[in-house]
Amino acid sequence: MDVSIPTVEAARKKLLANASDLLAEARLLFSAKHFPRAYALAHFSLEEVSKLTPLVVAAANKALGLPVDLKDVHHKLTSHEKKIAMASKLLRTLNPEGTKISLHEALIVPETSAKHVSRANELKNRSLYCGFRGSVFEAPSDAISEPTAAAAIAEASTLLEILQRAETNSAGRMAEFLRNPDIRSQLMYALY
Repeated sequence: MDVSIPTVEAARKKLLANASDLLAEARLLFSAKHFPRAYALAHFSLEEVSKLTPLVVAAANKALGLPVDLKDVHHKLTSHEKKIAMASKLLRTLNPEGTKISLHEALIVPETSAKHVSRANELKNRSLYCGFRGSVFEAPSDAISEPTAAAAIAEASTLLEILQRAETNSAGRMAEFLRNPDIRSQLMYALY
């Protein structure tokens, strides 16, 4: 896995484009009243942008001559639980006032506890698959309501807009930012 600055700069564009596509498709499904699938795609959009965190940190560490654990980077890129936790951190750090949407609170809680990450992952699965919830067998439409899907879309929209603005201002400038200690420390704080 190549985590050089040029590779990660290109990956950032692709991740934001894919997250934007997922969110656009979530909105289409929402307008067609397919709320569970709209929720799922909004959730996946959040997971997709969360991948920016381990990639940017790995590229920064590599450029600074610090060790990079590629196995850990890969795990953060592929683990739903890790991506949910990173999306939560990004929402809290980059949008401190928060959207305060209680229906999708698993991604905007003040702390990213295992319980909340697990709940967000469970909701994602319930938005896609039929299954038992206790003694009741439910369809995705039983689990995900219109307000729940709307909340997920709002959260994904908020985070994506913030990150797209950041990308507009920082595209191609990662190496420059890393040379500035103030910017470097702010970047690392925002990401970790």
